[in-house]
Amino acid sequence: GGGQGGGAADFSQLSALPVWEGVSVKWDGEEQPEEVNEWELERPQLDPSLPRAQAACPAGLGGALGGAVAARLGRCVKAAIQTEEAAYLFSERVTPEVAPDYALSIPAQVNLGLVLARLEAGHYRRLEAAADDLNRLVLNALEFNGPDAPITDAALALVKKLKKKLLNSAAE
Repeated sequence: GGGQGGGAADFSQLSALPVWEGVSVKWDGEEQPEEVNEWELERPQLDPSLPRAQAACPAGLGGALGGAVAARLGRCVKAAIQTEEAAYLFSERVTPEVAPDYALSIPAQVNLGLVLARLEAGHYRRLEAAADDLNRLVLNALEFNGPDAPITDAALALVKKLKKKLLNSAAE
């Protein structure tokens, strides 16, 4: 199984979670397996060479995500969906009517509605996981539309604002 030959995780045990909610991972050097979601296995990272990428990824989004914090973050995401000018572009899943090839090009689709639903359902165990989904939203816009597309700029700007609000809300 995994974990041999210097691997980081052992995937030999079945997870208690349904696959769409996460997997059970026994990390090297740990006694007990940990339930994690798919984003916690390989974190999506914004390329620092992208314009404004660093500004969209502020430090400090670490730590456990309890119910009260998740509720405050959910309110932040909901408010962004309702008030941010470009949020309508990212609030729902991209449909074939809008972009016929999107699902073929972007297998790990993320939108603000999904982030909100995951916050409300307690899907995220750590704040970094929610931030990773926001990073994935930007990476998807970049991959599908290119670095110079206005929608990519809109995704970067929106995620930057939202992460700042998340940081402020998590600190309360």
